[in-house]
Amino acid sequence: VGTFVTAVSAVDPDQGANGEIMYLIPFGMAEYHFTLDEKTGRIMSNATLDREETSQWTLTAYVKDSGYPSLYDTATVVIDVLDVNDHSPEFRDPVYRVEVTENKEMQVAHTVIATDKDSGDNGKVTYSIIDGNVDGKFTLDASTGVLSCAPLDRETLSTYNLTIRGRDGGRPRRSATCTVLINVMDDNDNDPVFEKPLYSKSIKESVRINTSILKVSATDADIGRNALITYSINNDADEIGRASCRE
Repeated sequence: VGTFVTAVSAVDPDQGANGEIMYLIPFGMAEYHFTLDEKTGRIMSNATLDREETSQWTLTAYVKDSGYPSLYDTATVVIDVLDVNDHSPEFRDPVYRVEVTENKEMQVAHTVIATDKDSGDNGKVTYSIIDGNVDGKFTLDASTGVLSCAPLDRETLSTYNLTIRGRDGGRPRRSATCTVLINVMDDNDNDPVFEKPLYSKSIKESVRINTSILKVSATDADIGRNALITYSINNDADEIGRASCRE
């Protein structure tokens, strides 16, 4: 408020009162955001300006003499409101949850987008990963916000918690962050493994049918259906009475 914007100027070749001029703008023009000094023609701001609300104002300035009848002229004044970096980037959501299947070649996992109400460099957002990028598995395009990842191994690490920052190009720079939670989906890439490579048990020849002899056990590093294990035996015709364990 009270900041000099510009000035208008006019001349009147008449003499005396006929050559005395006065400047004015109609009452209420531009929502009272500007004033015009009737003697100097200086236009001043009369309210706080917000470029994001109104980026340009158009005024009609009048100048009239003091003669009778009074004569007048008009001029159009166009005021462009310049941007200052008064807004930070904004992500649509604070947290994004993404599922990525393990063992896939370089793939796009997600795209983060932040908007900035400012203009020019003040509103140009660049992106970076500032935390959580274990072993550098993820890359982020600084301009587009496209998040890509190298092949992942769920059995090594099943979740990633990435912190993404969006920064504008203003001075001083303003920024915002969001979180991308990566859940690595299982691929059936692990074989079941018996707890022991060899199981043996001595039994009597008179053992009854359906008598429990021993228990074999195996584990699978995968999860869900990929980790469900079934057991079977394979009778070796050359060695009657001996059993081996098979997946």
